[in-house]
Amino acid sequence: MQYFFLDTGVNEKLEKYYHLIHAVFYSVEKDKGDPKRLHVHTLINSSTDLSYEEFRSGVGGVAVGDYGLIKDPKEVASYLTKYFGVYDVNYDLLLKEERT
Repeated sequence: MQYFFLDTGVNEKLEKYYHLIHAVFYSVEKDKGDPKRLHVHTLINSSTDLSYEEFRSGVGGVAVGDYGLIKDPKEVASYLTKYFGVYDVNYDLLLKEERT
């Protein structure tokens, strides 16, 4: 399955931010309330802070919940990986390729 930053339409929307983004980690989980629905957790390593509006428009205007700078990396990592090995979770680490 391909989600989020691997989607062609989203890549085109994020094109204007490409020079700022170094890497993206995401995980796709089932919603607790409705296991037929999915939600995505995303971490972005960028050379500058991306605003909520920049991120939201870059991923196609989808609903974005909590958004902000990471204060406790261990806590965030634990939260993002809590279902790894327990449920079927899709995830990926996308590293930026150098353009020539």
